[in-house]
Amino acid sequence: MSERLDTLWKMQQENPQDPFFLYAIGLEYQYNTPQKTQEIWESLAKNFADYLPTYYALGKLYEDIEQYELAKNTYQLGIEIAKTQKNDKILKELQNALSNVEFV
Repeated sequence: MSERLDTLWKMQQENPQDPFFLYAIGLEYQYNTPQKTQEIWESLAKNFADYLPTYYALGKLYEDIEQYELAKNTYQLGIEIAKTQKNDKILKELQNALSNVEFV
């Protein structure tokens, strides 16, 4: 495990209610161990449902592994949360991602 990953895990343990650290840990695993990233981000979506960055990243991961229906569902869920939170920037990003995957 890298020093950076060790630091992120330690910070996550010290701040278990802060979803950012789990998100960042998922990013660290993304290229070498995508299954671990998927596990972490699915847990993040379940346990911190209002953490919007998860939905774009998890949706893209599903696209990468050709799980297009999961990607669509993830983007749609994120869109609903972004509307509730009135986060127009992330809303547009999720809507664009959804429109791109709808043609697959």
